[in-house]
Amino acid sequence: MTSQEGAQLDAGPPKMEFIPTIYLRSNDREVVGIQGTPLTLKEGSCGKEDTKEKKLTASYVAKEWKQNGLGGIIYLLDSKCQKKALEALQYHKGHIIIGGSVDCKNARTFIDSGASHVIVDSYIFSDGQIMLERLLALEKVVGKEHLAVNLSCVRRLHKGRSKFFAWPDRRQEITSFELTEQGIKLIAHHCSRIFCMNFTPNGKEPSSIDTELLIEMSSSPVPVVYGGGIHSSSAIELMEELGAGVLDFTLTDSLDIFGGPFEFSKLAAEHGRFTPTTRISDQPHICTLCRMF
Repeated sequence: MTSQEGAQLDAGPPKMEFIPTIYLRSNDREVVGIQGTPLTLKEGSCGKEDTKEKKLTASYVAKEWKQNGLGGIIYLLDSKCQKKALEALQYHKGHIIIGGSVDCKNARTFIDSGASHVIVDSYIFSDGQIMLERLLALEKVVGKEHLAVNLSCVRRLHKGRSKFFAWPDRRQEITSFELTEQGIKLIAHHCSRIFCMNFTPNGKEPSSIDTELLIEMSSSPVPVVYGGGIHSSSAIELMEELGAGVLDFTLTDSLDIFGGPFEFSKLAAEHGRFTPTTRISDQPHICTLCRMF
């Protein structure tokens, strides 16, 4: 074993990264939180003593991410937000992931404009069923290295057992795609990141993280950006313990710059250093799992 290989072993798994998320909608209050509530920058936040609560733009947030050494996720709540997202990309190229309303027609535009990845959600589902042909088509359009898949989910009873089912768009029905190790690996074979928000059956954020879901998602061979139920530093520590070097985490409303309890600058210092470089495991060229679905 070389000294370099020894150092890599001693380093352990990659450090869990903090990747903040904002949501965009097409009206006057552009930036909103996970439940659609307009976000305002609180007075004195981000080191600006003269800052008052005001309307935020995606471009402004992108500049803050860059200044604090973070990447981030901009999630479009409708297709009319595309122009705002494209504008924000110009301020932090290569370090922003774009999600929402992504399909084969617009995915390449986001990547060519500077997005590190695009997140596909309901486009690859139809009538609650996974549409693998659409996933494969997107992979061909942007490349696996630029593709992320939204496997946000909800826990529900099925045949007397509690299971997790994909629910990438809360405005649509819950899908029949179950988040099992096999299912997660099927999706991961065609992307370089997975985005997973945990929701309650009524579409709200849960009161705590779900350790069973964390363990399930840690089986992914590609990084998973996880959110939902993260309300304390101990929850972040538990995620790091259970994440097996796979889990990263995201927050929105709960950051102190928006009036929440988590200190944005501290999280950036301890869990920053997001880069568009992916940690893709070696996998066979032929996806044998696909033949099983």
